[in-house]
Amino acid sequence: MAEESKPAVDWLINAFGLDLSLVSRLGGHSEPRTHRGKERFPGMTITYALMEKFELACKETPERARLIVKAKVTEILNENNVVTGVKYETRDGHKGEEHGFVIVATGGFGSDYSPNSYLQKYRPDLAHLPTTSTLFNVCLKYIEYLMCLQI
Repeated sequence: MAEESKPAVDWLINAFGLDLSLVSRLGGHSEPRTHRGKERFPGMTITYALMEKFELACKETPERARLIVKAKVTEILNENNVVTGVKYETRDGHKGEEHGFVIVATGGFGSDYSPNSYLQKYRPDLAHLPTTSTLFNVCLKYIEYLMCLQI
């Protein structure tokens, strides 16, 4: 699971100036693998640094990056089975469409213990381990459902 994390950790350190010098073993880990610094919450520290950089990119180059929040994806657009954008609807009923790269930020699939889950499909050896993920992290199934409707 964490065998190839070094390039990603190095990128976070160099691109965002993060202190990730400590490696800890947290709940559910069989080995120490959580990179952290002196900050109390490593996930929050990393997430905030990424969000700040992304928000700056949205402000400085809006033609390249947009952040749309509090919106529900209603359709994943694709051409020849390649994702090309999304259609979405905001809470106030505004419907929009974005084209280009799509980042799916679901939080993973570690909390879905159902027999046909991604966890069972791709890492059944980890299905017995506890997780800190929530039930909201099963969005990948919804995305798969949307893609199947369109293909």
